[in-house]
Formats: sequence, C-alpha cells, structure tokens
Amino acid sequence: MKKLLFVLVPSLILLISSCATDPNKEPSEGWQKHLQQKLSEAKPGSTIELPEGIIELQGTLSLQGIDNVTIVGKGKDKTILSFKGQTEGADGILINGNTITLKDFAVHDTKGDGISIKNGVGIYVYNVNVGWTNGSSAENGAYGIHPKTCNQVRLDSCEVFGASVAGLLVEQSQNVIIKSCRAHDNVVGIAVTNSNNVDIFECLAENNAGGICLMDLPDTEIKAGSQVRVYNNDMINNNIPNFGKTGNAGSTIASGTGCFIMAYDHVEVMDNDISGNNTVQLGVASYRITGAEAKDSLYNPYSSTISIFNNRFGAISASADTTRYAGKLLKYYFGNEIPQVVYDGNPDPSMFGEDGKPLNESRICLRNNGDIKFGNLDLRGDFKNISTDLTAHDCEHYAQGGVELK
Repeated sequence: MKKLLFVLVPSLILLISSCATDPNKEPSEGWQKHLQQKLSEAKPGSTIELPEGIIELQGTLSLQGIDNVTIVGKGKDKTILSFKGQTEGADGILINGNTITLKDFAVHDTKGDGISIKNGVGIYVYNVNVGWTNGSSAENGAYGIHPKTCNQVRLDSCEVFGASVAGLLVEQSQNVIIKSCRAHDNVVGIAVTNSNNVDIFECLAENNAGGICLMDLPDTEIKAGSQVRVYNNDMINNNIPNFGKTGNAGSTIASGTGCFIMAYDHVEVMDNDISGNNTVQLGVASYRITGAEAKDSLYNPYSSTISIFNNRFGAISASADTTRYAGKLLKYYFGNEIPQVVYDGNPDPSMFGEDGKPLNESRICLRNNGDIKFGNLDLRGDFKNISTDLTAHDCEHYAQGGVELK
C-alpha cells in the first residue's frame, strides 16, 4: 500500500491511500484503525483525503478538540463510508472542534446519527450524502447530519435520506445557512429546533412524512428559537408514513405535512412551492397541538410574529393522516376540505393589547399567496369559534435580514 505524506504551507495534507479505489483492498491494519489514527494525529490546518471506493467501518470515527481540519472525499457517490457492520459506538462521524470542513463523501447505514457535530464554531458541510440504504425503517439512526450547539454553520448541497427522526437537524445553534440540500424518505426532511438566525433556501424536501419543520421544544438547555427565513424551497409530496418510534421528537408529525412551525417566533416563509402534501401544506401552531403538556417553566409554547407571503400552494387534500393528533383535529373540524394554511389559533396571552386582540407585532400574517383557503382552529377558545376568514391575518412585518457568516 502506498502512503504519501505531503507537507504544504499552510496546510498539512494527509493523503490516506491511493489503493482504495479498489474497495477490496485496505491498509494492513484495516480502515477503522487507519482512519481513526489519521484523525487522532491531525493538526490544525490538516486536510485528510478519503479515497474513492466503499470503505467498510466497524465503529465511530471521532475528531475531538482539533480545530481547522478538512475531511474530503472524491465525491458523494464515489467515496462511501459504510457502517453497515458497525459494532462499536452509534454515530458514524463524531466531531467536536472549530473551523471544520466536511465535503465530497457519503456516510451510510450508521446505528445512530450519520454525522454528529457538537459545540463547533465555523462548520462547513458540502456535497455530503448521509442515509440508510435499507429504506425507511424505525431501526435507522435518528439524524443524518446533526449540528448541535454550534455557531456559524453552513450546510450546502447535501443529501439526506432514511432518518428515523430528521434527515437534517440543526439543534440549539445559531447563525446557520442551509442551502441547496435534498431531503427525502425521512420522518422529517429538514428540522430546526431551538435555534436562532437561520436561513433555509433552495432546498428540496420531498417524500418525507414532514417536509421542513421549525420546532421550539421544552426541556432543552437553549430555548426560544427565533429569526428563521424559509424561502425559495420546494416542499412537495411529503406523504410517506411516519415510521419514527413513538416518543421521539418527530413521532408527532402527521404524514402529509409540507411545512410546520411550532412555538417559534419571527419566522418568514416566502417564495416557496408547497404542494402535494396530503394533510396540510403549512401549519402554524403552539406546543399544545402535540396533545402534550409542557412542564418547563421557562419555555414559551406559542408561535408569534410569523410572515407567510408570496408562496405557491397546491390544492386542498382530502386524505389527512389521522394516526396523529394534529391530523385528527384537521380531519374532524374541516373534513375533506382542509385549508392549505392552518393556524391553531392559540396566541401568546402575554402579547395581547388592551382591546383584547393580539398585538400587531405578534400576529400571524399572510399576504400574496394566491387564492388559498385558510383555517383558524381557535384552540385558545376550545374550538368554539373556528374561522376561515383571512381578514384578521392580512398584515405584514418588517423583513428580517439574512444570515451572514464570518
């Protein structure tokens, strides 16, 4: 086996092997030990090059506490890290460091998350494919690509499939760009939870149970998700059954959900194509819509200051998923004519004026979305005054600025 070590200024390039273009060949000590050794020996400025071929691994690859490292393959369809025979650990790649770049490779069939990145600043994931090749199964790992408590994150041109919770999850993070990604055959395609200052654009979420979901959840270290823009995306035909295990974060999503916003504030949804989703094209709700009670005293369970404009919505569906609480509600109150956009009608009681109406700055606003049907479930009033009148939501908020990464 050839091993080449090139020392370049300013980067140290670790060229792992030229023989792995033949996936039947591997280092004498095996790929698991070989790759982990390269990661453990990496220095700031290192570039670790992965060869072409299917590289079979038995345990998690870990890069811990080393900053400014690049891991690069020959292409997401050419360099495939296969964890089908994984016996140690759960995640495929576990990263804890700053200024990390991952690009041009695939991670398949991990027991847990495909790529897990924690507590990092300056994370760039480009042209990476993560998924499970056995189809949509509750036994698949929870998340494909999962940055948690990170800052300055860019996920670009990635593909995620088969995750039993969310193909791409950004959790408790800030200053995030999700661009040109494709998510399919997951429980939720793209999810953002408890995160701030996020842009999601030019993505395709199709054939998931839920397309793009923004959810602020209780009992987390970082709370109050806010400032998210969702624009120029396609959220289409997200109708596969929700195959997640009962109790996980995505298990409450009704199959047939195009876009879902729960307990978030300051969100813009604009210039998207949202169609072919059998339960609801777009839903805005409080945490109460899950049917659960939040016991976290610091948690705000309401959605406020939401702008929905210039979107193109598909026709009304007649086949809502009634295996989930939200789907049952929609079917019960709207029958076979569920509106394209539904608001649960449970505003934040702290955001009311003296006239007994929600303050202008907190309202759910819809404009220029074509000839759509709208429904307000009046969850706050125990469904006594369900309305399909858009007049109360004919408003607009000041546009947010986009995410700028350093």
